[in-house]
Amino acid sequence: MDFPKTIVFVAGFDALVDWQKRYYEWLKKSGKEAYLVEYPNMCHGFYVFPELPESEQLLSEVKDFTHKVIEC
Repeated sequence: MDFPKTIVFVAGFDALVDWQKRYYEWLKKSGKEAYLVEYPNMCHGFYVFPELPESEQLLSEVKDFTHKVIEC
């Protein structure tokens, strides 16, 4: 089974930001198809706050990515 296409979301004020970026870099170095989306002004778990425009944007990006992967 091939490793699936992957999208990595990174919030700039997330304590895990360095780990998330290293994970993305590891995927790319391993020859995997990976995409990085950064939200530099957001904190960990920001997407659970529907009043934030970035939350809606992230969910839209997940939806678009999923549709693209399914169509391939």
